[in-house]
Amino acid sequence: MSKLQVVAPLGALSVVLGSATLGCGSDKSGSQEERAQATVKAQITAQLTNLVNASVALRAAAPAPDADGWNDTADAAAVNTMRMQWE
Repeated sequence: MSKLQVVAPLGALSVVLGSATLGCGSDKSGSQEERAQATVKAQITAQLTNLVNASVALRAAAPAPDADGWNDTADAAAVNTMRMQWE
C-alpha cells in the first residue's frame, strides 16, 4: 500500500472533522448547550479518528490477493493479523 493510499483517508477525515469541530475547545464561555455540543463533537472526532486508524491498520494487514484470492492455508499469517486488527 502506498503512502498516498494511507494518507488520503486521513487527509479527508481531517478536513471534514476540522470544519465540524471549528470552535470546539476548552473554552468555558458560552451556554451549557454550546459546551455540551463542543464535548460531543470532540468525542465524535476522537471516535472517528480511531475508526480511520483501525481501518487503515486492517487494510495494511490484508494479504495481497493472488489468482485464487485469499485462503486460510497460504495466507494464514496475514489473515490472523487481520483478525487481530479487527478486534
